[in-house]
Amino acid sequence: MRRLTWTNQYVFFTLISVLKLYLVRIILYKDYNVMRAVGLELAPLLLLYSVAEVAGRKFKSIIYLAVSFLFSSILLALILYYEQFGRIINYESIYLISYVGHVQASLKELFSYWYLVFYLDLVVVFLLLFVKRHPFRSASGLGVVKFVALLFVALLLSGFNIYEHRASRINITQFAQAAGIMNAEGVQVYHELKQSWAAGHVGTVTQSDIEACRRIDGDEAQPRWKGISTEPRFFGSARGKNLIVVQLESFQNFLLGLKVEGQEITPNLNRLAQGSLVFSHFYSQIGQGNTSDAEFIFNTSLYPLENGAISSSYPNKDFPSLPKVLREHGYASFTFHGNDLSFWNRKELYAGLGYDRAYDKQFFGEEETLGMGPSDQVLFRKALPVLTEAQRQGQTFYANFITLTCHHPYILPPERLDLTLPKEIEGTLTGNYLKSSHYVDEAIGEFIEGLKQAGLWADSVMVFYGDHFGLNAWKLDKGEEKILQKILGRSYDEIEMFHIPLLIRVPGLLGEVVTQSGGQVDALPTLANLLGVNLADQVHFGVDLLNARQNIFPLRFYFPEGSFINDEGLFRADSKKARKLETRDEFELPGGYQSEEKKVHDLMYLSDAYLRNLPERSKVGDVFMRGS
Repeated sequence: MRRLTWTNQYVFFTLISVLKLYLVRIILYKDYNVMRAVGLELAPLLLLYSVAEVAGRKFKSIIYLAVSFLFSSILLALILYYEQFGRIINYESIYLISYVGHVQASLKELFSYWYLVFYLDLVVVFLLLFVKRHPFRSASGLGVVKFVALLFVALLLSGFNIYEHRASRINITQFAQAAGIMNAEGVQVYHELKQSWAAGHVGTVTQSDIEACRRIDGDEAQPRWKGISTEPRFFGSARGKNLIVVQLESFQNFLLGLKVEGQEITPNLNRLAQGSLVFSHFYSQIGQGNTSDAEFIFNTSLYPLENGAISSSYPNKDFPSLPKVLREHGYASFTFHGNDLSFWNRKELYAGLGYDRAYDKQFFGEEETLGMGPSDQVLFRKALPVLTEAQRQGQTFYANFITLTCHHPYILPPERLDLTLPKEIEGTLTGNYLKSSHYVDEAIGEFIEGLKQAGLWADSVMVFYGDHFGLNAWKLDKGEEKILQKILGRSYDEIEMFHIPLLIRVPGLLGEVVTQSGGQVDALPTLANLLGVNLADQVHFGVDLLNARQNIFPLRFYFPEGSFINDEGLFRADSKKARKLETRDEFELPGGYQSEEKKVHDLMYLSDAYLRNLPERSKVGDVFMRGS
């Protein structure tokens, strides 16, 4: 019987993979403890390469190389994913590789050629094959009994690590550090399958179920219209008006009103805010789908998934949505996006949401490409005739715009930059972000002027909101943190990071600051109230922020499951503490947050179940068309 040595493939690739995971732990966690890495990562790798070991003899070497290549690629994806999202990737996220071509600039900023060291073992093997016909022994060196015993011990060790650190599982990134990255990936697979099975066995979800779950302190968060004599505040104030919604890429609330060296970053939005409903505590709730998730949440009042993007996980569902609700009231619906509809599978998403027509890169062309697609100035300028023609035909419409130019890494050509920044800010990530945001505001000013000249301004409700953060508070270096602290006059933190603007301008309605806290899930019921649309019989998880007395809404994906924002502050499920939205003071309720955590868990469970059980869309009946 042969001894197990490094010349055995099973030993060689297992040890090399442990070394790779050790490097990953250094990059992600600055954890240099070799023994901890071996103790946590070795067992699942023994199981992984056992698959290659028991494979057919004829192609065993090829299988080992293929497994090692795939493993290295997953580790590279894990690092880049962590750099972008600040959390561990899971198996459902692998499909993101298909979107790499759309975000080349962002990927280039995150990628380091040093990461290619993860493929070094494959280079060595191929060199050995060139020098020597077969550098490895083909036999495992173990009998069947000893091999099975080794696998049994590996399973026990993985199980022990998972059980020992089960308390930290609520934060999957911390759990991966404590219990092992491979163990955490296995647990995520199990958790997703379990959740999927459970959601599939839930009965019909009704609005009454949601309202009962959302009820706070015996009081409903949103007044019901059935059985009460008065209508909600502002109900029907915009009845019959066009609805124009602009989703602002990577736009955060601190940009509004901000001045640098006496220069307003968003002068046009600042002027608009003076006569608009300004929601001062509005927050992003996106999941892994980022911008596409923001579109989905805004238009459906449903939550994103814990893992995976709605547009890719449920491409063929028939979603209840704002376009469909407004269609019943005579509205046509258009959506404008400068990228190709294949990005984030928007062609299927838009059909599921019920848009009548979608205009993408095919429509806008390549007149002026900035970053991921046509500039925002081109987006608005070329879309305006579509709206004007609808008005000419007497057609009330809902127009949805997705801006693109303010996208990471926020680098624009010099001729598009007219904001002068201090020397210490110039060329930094923050400086580039401010300049890109200033450009977007300029495009918005031109769009507003175009609407006025076309006679659309007086008959249209205007909505501007941010999709997600532009500056990741968890990933900024010390230099960027100091710049932001100087600009803002306070520390830049996760509350600021998820704080996004929501402005709603209604013709004839005076401006007002709405302090009720809310998230993107609350946009649909709020707009429905203004447009005079009754949602009592449609499933929605948000509340009308103009009439809500209290609110609580979950934060998923970027936060540990069970985290939420309510009127008091932001609560992180992994710390069991909360921070006030205004002062950032940390506080705890005497009785803890068990009831609130259960509430948001139940709400997300109902949303997941509702999504899973929605009927498939009949593609034969699709009215969706690509604009031309």
